[in-house]
Amino acid sequence: MQPGDERPRVQFEPGLARTLVAFLRQLGPVERGGVLLGRRDEGTTQVSLAVFPPQLAHASSHCAFAVNAIEILHNASDTIEADGVLRPVEKIVGWVHTHPRIGLYLSNTDVTTFAAWTQLDPAAVAVVVDPYQPGDDVDRIGWWSAPDRDAPVEPGPRTADRQSIREVEPAPEDTLSWTGSAQLAEAVEREGNGGCWEIVSTTGVHSIFPAPQVEAVPPSEAAAEPDVLTEPDVAPESDVTPESNVASESQVADESDVAAESGIGPDSKVVDEEAG
Repeated sequence: MQPGDERPRVQFEPGLARTLVAFLRQLGPVERGGVLLGRRDEGTTQVSLAVFPPQLAHASSHCAFAVNAIEILHNASDTIEADGVLRPVEKIVGWVHTHPRIGLYLSNTDVTTFAAWTQLDPAAVAVVVDPYQPGDDVDRIGWWSAPDRDAPVEPGPRTADRQSIREVEPAPEDTLSWTGSAQLAEAVEREGNGGCWEIVSTTGVHSIFPAPQVEAVPPSEAAAEPDVLTEPDVAPESDVTPESNVASESQVADESDVAAESGIGPDSKVVDEEAG
């Protein structure tokens, strides 16, 4: 950050915007949500990875994934030897979701989700990607920071305060390598529980498919009613925003079970552990 420049900013590792946009375009016009991994330094958030856990729901106007995906990611990081390979992704720094063909903004649902998140992590950022926007790859990505703590939460959509990402120049010496992102992918595969995880780095995309972790059911419980958590709690549809004239986008789900459309709900497990 330059002297006198106290505004927060978000920087992507060189090439990450290109890889992320290209990956999301391949998926077609459906929303996806995930988390951003990186580090923070003197008001700058540097993003090295975008991680998309298995999606409980994803369509043109909404997406959701389970909150326990954050715990899986956190546990996977802890299993990797502390040799510095993951220093560029030392923490979850925000959440990301897509708005395919509907533009870069935070809807009313997004604003509510972001407010809940930043109560636990005030420095978190919200990133929205529309891979079909015109312009360069960095123009297809926007981000928002939390409003001032004393300011009331204004309803969405938030468009005017959208900020643009930058790419780090020159690339830092400890830029996350393909080997580093592969180590994290292998750890997630060990810790995960079914589904498809996609880990997007500046060097490419790791798609992994952890084996389902099936717990043995005692005979005495075999006839019991199934746990309600076995049926994912999908976020409801939000209202259409008149100003934007677009279909309603990512939805909010129960914070204890399902992440909101725009990536996740508050990652309380991660924050609590870091605070401890």
